Parts: sequence; C-alpha cells; structure tokens
Amino acid sequence: ILMETMGEAEFGLPIFLAVMVAKLTGDVFNRGIYDLHIIELKHVPFLETLPEGEMTELQVRDVMQKKVVTLDLVVKVSRLVQVLSETNHHAFPVLFPGTRRMAGLLSQQILRRLLELGEPHGLFVREGEEGPSKHIPWSMMTSAHPFMCKTPLEYQDLVADDMDKVIDLTPYINRSCLFVLKYTSVYVC
Repeated sequence: ILMETMGEAEFGLPIFLAVMVAKLTGDVFNRGIYDLHIIELKHVPFLETLPEGEMTELQVRDVMQKKVVTLDLVVKVSRLVQVLSETNHHAFPVLFPGTRRMAGLLSQQILRRLLELGEPHGLFVREGEEGPSKHIPWSMMTSAHPFMCKTPLEYQDLVADDMDKVIDLTPYINRSCLFVLKYTSVYVC
C-alpha cells in the first residue's frame, strides 16, 4: 500500500525486511495475531505442525475411555436399545463371543439402521434359530434418508415386540478399523 501511494519501488525491500523482522520477533514472544483471532476467537479447527509439548508425554491410556461399551457379534435387540439410550458414542467395538478379541466396529448410524430395518427384513430371530439368508443392502444402511426415530425411546417403542430376540452383527461391522495399544503415544495418533 505504501509503495502504491508513493509510486516508488525503491523502498520495497526495506519495507519487506522490516515487516518480516517484526513478525519473526513477535512470534518469539506470542502467537501471531492471525492465529489468535481466526483460530481461537472464531473456533476454526487448526492442527499445528508440531504437537504441544505435553502431547509427546501422554499415552493413549491417559486419554481413552476407561469403561468401554462393547457388543457381542450375536446380541439381543434389548442390548442394542440399551447401548443407544445410555451412550452417545459414535461407534462400538464388537467382540467375538466369550472372548475379549475385537471382531470389528459398529457405527451408531449402522446400529440405528439395524433397529429400524431389522424387523421388516427378518434380522431379529429367537435365540438358537438360524438367521436370515439375506442381509440388508449396504446402500440402505448408509443412505442419506433421515432416521425414522429421533430418540432412544422411539427405538424402544419400534422394536418393543422383538426385545428378547437376537441379531447377528457380523455382516454389518467394519472389520478394517484401526486400533492402537494403550501404551502408544498420543503424539503418534
């Protein structure tokens, strides 16, 4: 702006150098105005190139959920409704029956679709009965259509007659989910 008003280019280099020295000196003492204003005041998410110092010291076990809510591969419908009403987690680890080995991850979106579409597709069976030969197409499970139910109570009413039945989650879990050991540094995550 100064160069445009003066019409001279000979002051361009000294002005540039003065601005750069001022910025670098300011960064030594404080975060930049841009960082303070845009990121912190407007709450724009920003991931720093290097983590904060305390992040290198923390391990996953220091920040992870202590009481993990899990599901079995074959689970009662009542348990799915209970999990949905008691937690707001995005996804749930699914374990092989009788073990603590992880079979995969079931997202809350898929869990909600299973409760909505399970009865019409015959997914809910009595314990010991053979499950359905066909499964709900993946396109229906991940569709952009709004959910029929908004609250856990509505889901409970929707599947009230099937609460004692079970559902096999095997076709609907994400088997390629990533998991980390509890001693992993948070910096790595």
